[in-house]
Amino acid sequence: MSDKKKETTENKVEAITQNSSLRLWTLLAVLIIAIAGAGYFFTKEEGASETTQASMTEAEDASEMAELEAQVEVVVATVDGEEITQADVTEFIQNVPQFQQQPIEQVYPLAIEELITGKIIDKRAAKANTEDDPEVARRMELAREGVIRTVYLENTLSEQLTDEKLRKAYDEFVALQADNRQEEVRASHILVESEEAAKDVIAKLKDGADFEKIASEMSTDKPSGANGGDLGYFTKDQMVPSFANAAFSLDEGEVTSEPVKSQFGYHVIKVVDKRMQEPPSFEDVKPFLEVQERRKVLETNLKKWREEADIQISGADEANAQVESAAE
Repeated sequence: MSDKKKETTENKVEAITQNSSLRLWTLLAVLIIAIAGAGYFFTKEEGASETTQASMTEAEDASEMAELEAQVEVVVATVDGEEITQADVTEFIQNVPQFQQQPIEQVYPLAIEELITGKIIDKRAAKANTEDDPEVARRMELAREGVIRTVYLENTLSEQLTDEKLRKAYDEFVALQADNRQEEVRASHILVESEEAAKDVIAKLKDGADFEKIASEMSTDKPSGANGGDLGYFTKDQMVPSFANAAFSLDEGEVTSEPVKSQFGYHVIKVVDKRMQEPPSFEDVKPFLEVQERRKVLETNLKKWREEADIQISGADEANAQVESAAE
């Protein structure tokens, strides 16, 4: 076998045997948790259409493929004349979860060092004919069994986790969240530094001045001022108490008759709309629902499969007695 093939085989052994010792439940937990996302509740805006998303995905895939092809040619290190390319480093980083959560400028040199160390060990293992060691074959078989189990579970869960099931879970989720929905207010404000300035703004508004125009010209809150003072929708607990109390006491279209003081200055507030908090969209919570439903389906499957299997555990009574004795 060539050095290249040996290297490939040994790398596979190193990668998969680390997982082979994990218990099945751990593998399943990793499989399930990997799907989860974050930040689903009451915060996201509606996304692009499915067609647009598909087009963007295709373009991104093509761009990534071109980038990877270019990286294959860039040599970043050599070990006894054997090359390590930028593509090797990128792939290594993508397969190490701890690296993915750190800045690339920090993990890139670490990844190169890991690959160099791996090459050195690979070469020494090849010289020692480690590939022919029976322990390698044993661990490869254990890893193979683990991979087969994982792939089977992935396929089974994917078949059973239908869109209809997820939609039903979504309806149940929304129903459970109904009692937790809060009132939301959409308000605009004009923020100024002094109480006198705020009173002057209120006087101008009473004389018919345009709220949005004054906000864009006078408000010290520049981001909202650029939008006519619009702050969007918010719940009472999302604003400082003085501001929230004033805003939620107003009717739609009403403006505060007195300046509202906060640590930021003096506010003149206008309520644009009031509503009950809307539930998150199906697409927003779909990743969360997939994790939840996969866990349910998995538990149901395992319970059913165990009931159908003829399971005999030898020496169970003796083992339990030993455990109880040790506990005493």
